[in-house]
Amino acid sequence: MAVLRVPLVRSLLLLAVTAAGGCAPSLKTHLDVSAIPRIQIEAARTPSVTVPRLRIESFGDSRSRNFIAEIDGRKLAPQGDIGESVRYALQRHFTERGSELALFNVPILQGVVREWHVTIKPAFPSTKIEAMASVDISAATEKGEILYRATYSGETVATEPLPSQRVVEKMLGTAMSHALKEAVHDENLLSALSNAPSGGIPMGTSW
Repeated sequence: MAVLRVPLVRSLLLLAVTAAGGCAPSLKTHLDVSAIPRIQIEAARTPSVTVPRLRIESFGDSRSRNFIAEIDGRKLAPQGDIGESVRYALQRHFTERGSELALFNVPILQGVVREWHVTIKPAFPSTKIEAMASVDISAATEKGEILYRATYSGETVATEPLPSQRVVEKMLGTAMSHALKEAVHDENLLSALSNAPSGGIPMGTSW
């Protein structure tokens, strides 16, 4: 009987390894950073402050790592402009809530991306995906005076049997969306933008 057990054990080990390998997602060498979902406002936390006009600048990129994702030691690079992706997500949010984008004599919303990455951990029977984002956001005058500054973070965790490229990119974007949601719920940030001098020229105005 002892002789028969060895092939059986080897077969079980091979089956386990094959199954685990089957749970490893097939990802490209890059992840799209433009897929940031719309920022969701929670009904119980709807801000009482509105921002009539503002200018939103492209965010800086000061991440501690130059890759955007990691899976089994393999590092994936970001595809797209990180700073512009964050700016666009915030611009879409404010314009949908009635704010007007202007060029001059308006408060400026600016910031820096500190962290943004997703870690994929293949396992059996499911793969674990962990994404996090952290951004410094400030309200400033055109002269560079900082009216208010804070750091906002977001994260999301999920398990998937075999996550696709699209699923991983969505998780990455959702983490950033959660961080930006904390910013647009911050009454102090909104008050700084709302109470700053205004009356600028709307973007798109012809001279």
